[in-house]
Amino acid sequence: MSRKAPLAVNVRPATPDDIPTLIQFIKELAIYEKEPDAAKATPELMKENLFEKKYAEALVAEDPEQGNRAVGMAIYFFSFSTWTSKPSLYLEDLFVVPNLRNRGAGKALFRALGRVAEERGCQRLDWQVLKWNA
Repeated sequence: MSRKAPLAVNVRPATPDDIPTLIQFIKELAIYEKEPDAAKATPELMKENLFEKKYAEALVAEDPEQGNRAVGMAIYFFSFSTWTSKPSLYLEDLFVVPNLRNRGAGKALFRALGRVAEERGCQRLDWQVLKWNA
């Protein structure tokens, strides 16, 4: 069995123009996690909470070989430890389109998250996955 070549993705912060793609990825993730009706994100809520109130942030992975088409996302937010007086980065969702999984896009997103955590002085980066998806 031959392994497909790794992707050379670019990772960048999401912008409001990415909202339709982010919502599509969230819906696909909800289906994958067997909770298709749980995804309630709307363009209005995403714009307000992600880009105006900045409750969370997102990164987008793009494939330059496909005209910089978005192939993945990471949505994250920060918490704060009163004991250490430092923030932590919590990865809420990591998603890569199914046909490009296991080609490095998820790893590129995770590395970019590590850089964000380091730049912001985070004490740690937290992420939880469903047991069957580990």
